[in-house]
Amino acid sequence: MLGKLNFLPNLPLFVKTIKKFLVNLKRHHKDLYEALDKALSDRYMTKQGEAVFSMVKPSESTKTLASLAEDVFTLVEHFRGNEPVVTMTSYQFLIRLLKEQCILARVDTHTTQVSVKENKDVSSDSLQNPSDPDAGYNGYKGQGYQVQVAESYGTSEDTDTLNLITGVIVEPAHKRDAHALVPLIETITELGLKPKEALADTLYGGDENCQKAAALGVEIISPAKGTGPKASSLTEFTINSMNEVTACPMGNAPEHTESRNDKYTAFFSKRICRGCSRKKMCPSKLVKKGRSLRYDDKAIRLARRRVYEESPEFRNRYRFRAGIEGTMSQLDRLTGIKNLRVRGMSSVSFAAYLKAAGINIIREAAYRIREAEGEPAPTAAFSLLSCAVKERLQRVSAAIQCWSSLQWPNMHFAALFAA
Repeated sequence: MLGKLNFLPNLPLFVKTIKKFLVNLKRHHKDLYEALDKALSDRYMTKQGEAVFSMVKPSESTKTLASLAEDVFTLVEHFRGNEPVVTMTSYQFLIRLLKEQCILARVDTHTTQVSVKENKDVSSDSLQNPSDPDAGYNGYKGQGYQVQVAESYGTSEDTDTLNLITGVIVEPAHKRDAHALVPLIETITELGLKPKEALADTLYGGDENCQKAAALGVEIISPAKGTGPKASSLTEFTINSMNEVTACPMGNAPEHTESRNDKYTAFFSKRICRGCSRKKMCPSKLVKKGRSLRYDDKAIRLARRRVYEESPEFRNRYRFRAGIEGTMSQLDRLTGIKNLRVRGMSSVSFAAYLKAAGINIIREAAYRIREAEGEPAPTAAFSLLSCAVKERLQRVSAAIQCWSSLQWPNMHFAALFAA
């Protein structure tokens, strides 16, 4: 999800951050600006200076970046003790840029060498654009923000149900999806819409999230991450209510078991295991006096989840999760949520909330129409889609007509679109 700005690679990012500081310095502290080295200020505040950066060859980009990093360091050090300047937001961006993108090496008492980090060493939560410091970066999703959405769903296939968006959380793009599930459940609970169960994909369904959600009274239905051959083999052992192994898949009991906190070890006789036909597939390990099986509570929970995933009950319950993909598509197609005309976390969040509310209004209106007219759900959905497509075509048509009227006033495009 992108705000209304262009995200910048390293070189333009340095140039824009420096220029933003100099513009604000000239506006609020003109005497300090005029005291700066004129060659430095002219590089960023004149059209001739800016043109130099726009014409940098790829082969010279490393050298140019090093020069930009030196300028950032020079400005930061020059105004470090100046309280009015230090409190400026644009100065703080310079400090952030220097910390996130550069490496400082002290050569001697009076000399510091500045170099630019490689892209792989720059954190994903680094500054992407000084005009939107809240935005983040994700190697898969790109730069900007991400929105986490929850909606209600009905399991009855005989009746037409009204499914509404119940929760929205906006985050910088660098945030991990797995960390959003519990805050989203807490947000929904505060609104008085606490769910009994939540369907989520694998990234959200980690064991830690499942445990935290269970403490909140919510069951997470999600595939367990990874294949976990050892964990899945663990289900073939007989385990009592104390999570202790009482028998292996061949029916042999361990000689003894040990437990400490939530970690367990079962020791099996070397004599019994030596001739076992399943020895190569066994998750136990060979030790001095036999074989030992080490596991913990998490391994048991994951093993039981993977067994449950193969059951028809799980597939029947989990199939409704696909509905959220249609909701995300609807948010994109009908509201344009992926490209917003605002910037900053608060504005982007507000826009996302309004767009989610708009989808709920559309769904509620369609549901009431179906109830009043007795119209089948597919027909009503098709009518709603037709209206959306018609509205989008009208916008495109109006834009083309406006553009054509500016370029060729004598051409009658209006008649063409009316036909």
